[in-house]
Amino acid sequence: MNNSRIRVLLYVVFALAGFWIVSLFMIQVVDVMNFSSIADKQYVPVREIIQPLRGSIFDRNGELLVSTQRLYSLDIDRTAIKEYAKHHSTETVKIKDSDVINDVADIISINSTLSKDEVLRKLASNPLARCVLIDDSINESSIQAIRSEFSKKRYRFHIINFRAFQRVYQKGSLASRLIGAAMGDVDNLANTSNRENMLYDLKGICGLEKSFDEVLRGKHGWRDMMYAANSKESIPYKGLKEEPAVNGKDIYLTIDSDIQEIVQGVLEEGLAKTSSKNAVGIVMSTKTGEIYAMSSVNCNDKDRNINELRTMPNLAVSFLYEPGSTMKPVTAAAALQYNTISLNDTINCRVRKETFGSGTHKKTRIIDDDDHSFHDLSLKDIIAFSSNPGISRVSDRIDDLKLYNTLRDFGFGRKTGTDFAEEANGIIRSIDKWTLYSKHSLSFGHEISVTPLQIASAYVTIANDAKPLRPYIVNEIRDEKGIVKKGMPREGDRILKKEVAKDVQSALKAVVEYGTGSRLNLEYLNLAGKTGTAEKVDPVTRKYMNKYFASFCGYFPADDPEFMIMVMYDEASYRYRTGALSAGVSVNKIARGMLSLPGYKLTEKKVFKDLVVKQVPNLKHQTPENAMRILEEKNIQSELKLLNKDGVVVDQVPEPGNGIGPGQKVILIVDVASETEDKEKEKISPEMPDLTGMSLRKAVKTAQNMNFTLSIDGTGTVFQQSVEPGEKMKPGLICKVQLR
Repeated sequence: MNNSRIRVLLYVVFALAGFWIVSLFMIQVVDVMNFSSIADKQYVPVREIIQPLRGSIFDRNGELLVSTQRLYSLDIDRTAIKEYAKHHSTETVKIKDSDVINDVADIISINSTLSKDEVLRKLASNPLARCVLIDDSINESSIQAIRSEFSKKRYRFHIINFRAFQRVYQKGSLASRLIGAAMGDVDNLANTSNRENMLYDLKGICGLEKSFDEVLRGKHGWRDMMYAANSKESIPYKGLKEEPAVNGKDIYLTIDSDIQEIVQGVLEEGLAKTSSKNAVGIVMSTKTGEIYAMSSVNCNDKDRNINELRTMPNLAVSFLYEPGSTMKPVTAAAALQYNTISLNDTINCRVRKETFGSGTHKKTRIIDDDDHSFHDLSLKDIIAFSSNPGISRVSDRIDDLKLYNTLRDFGFGRKTGTDFAEEANGIIRSIDKWTLYSKHSLSFGHEISVTPLQIASAYVTIANDAKPLRPYIVNEIRDEKGIVKKGMPREGDRILKKEVAKDVQSALKAVVEYGTGSRLNLEYLNLAGKTGTAEKVDPVTRKYMNKYFASFCGYFPADDPEFMIMVMYDEASYRYRTGALSAGVSVNKIARGMLSLPGYKLTEKKVFKDLVVKQVPNLKHQTPENAMRILEEKNIQSELKLLNKDGVVVDQVPEPGNGIGPGQKVILIVDVASETEDKEKEKISPEMPDLTGMSLRKAVKTAQNMNFTLSIDGTGTVFQQSVEPGEKMKPGLICKVQLR
């Protein structure tokens, strides 16, 4: 009996189980009741856009210059706070809304830049609204920390949404015009469920950010998501697809941040000293064409914020100016190339009084700046002493077409082939538009407009034995797997005979050895280069006015060039209008700064042999008579630039503490001292600053500003210095520093 009952019971159980299995099969697999269609109506499909991360920018040594961070908005649901307080309260422990709000404010303020008072003020605002916006620009690390703390306490009243990308410039204003800027670009995409999904992008608008926008930008991805109706939480769902985003590639520049900072600091100092409108500086490798530094500053930059600075034009590639005497070596090269003259041939360099041209181009006199006159000079000395009448007579020997072709061969009148989006072509008129005077004007750098990069490239060509090198700014492009593209030197065919290039190099060495740049040589390293002074053309009258471009283009070491430096000042004050007294001094400072950096110790193999070097004393605020007497006692030659016969020495080249070799002169600029210069009189014997804790760049900049030399050992920050802080500094002081 019992067995029969058990047997019946088992039959019933198996029957029910079978019915249940069949029912589940019919519902879930066959779906006879059409439940899936009903369920689908409860879900909302969404295709979400996956934002790619814009690539970063590094310098040649891997130092991060620019990166990208995500910004998020944070809203708090105050109704949810009330519900949380109500549901988590017990008969013995009552949780107040204010307690939760205070805790929320603590979490947000501790993990972001917002203050607690600011968060509380926002949480109390607009009492009729359910949700309140706390902030719409919280960075990703802060959001993650806030989300983590909320999760620990099981808070569910925060709403976080991606808001935007932001570029982060790790080194502040360094290379701001070069790097440029990127700004947000937003599109709204509506999908089938009418939910909006933001397609956000950072778009380069100027500088390298624009030039390499396609490389940096990356590619958007997408993912299909399913949301329950009236819910913000996604749910798992079969068959959902996804296309991952492709992040932008990283760019490694040829720029060296240390050299860039040296150049920028020297230009800012020179701009203030010379009261110039603009200043430009470029450092290039004469072996490869790599750009190690490129900086431009404007007299109004100090009044601009960092974001505005990044939208300013890169003057090194966009600014057009007449190069003046820095063009004379190119004219000489054309004459030598076509055998119309030799380097030692003598030319009449007296003032030209013939009448050339007609109308607005009529010119009856060709003179030199400062009206220094020469009788007869060799071609080499025409370059060394920068004779306008001399080089104009050299140009008479060159066929128009041959001079024009030489200028074009050096790259004038067209872009240099770099990737700068805003690079200008420059202007050189076709021969059919020349006047009778045009060839003379061109011979000393007038009637032609160039960019600073073009003139820098021309001097790299000279230093590289007349083989052009395409300037380039990108060393490597990398993605997440490694190097995608590597920048390589591109050397063109030789544009001059090698012996012609050597002759021009010899003339450029003479400029610094005994010519217009004779105060600019380093006491332990030879420079070669050319000074330039050019009058500016009034854009309204089209006539030359009493304003000047002052420039210097040079390279070092002179006998085996490795680096080219060019500096140009736009509208330098009359006192500093010549290239030797303004741009040349800046080139000297940049070279000294570079040689103090680890990795640029060229002096170990390029030093002068058996050279007797003397330190230049501080002669500022001395009367001209006293200054010359002091130099005479030290057996150092001097030269006066007398701007006011009742003045004192307001400046000198070389600067105090620099070395000077045999045959070099100290230029003494005599004028009435300004109030600023009178105050500087009290700082003639400054004290050694405390360098400990400084970065390498800051220590180098401090040494430059205070005219002492650093001997550097190690990398990192300064932890030891050989000269004690507070010790009085004498000219020529060398301070050894150790870094770690």
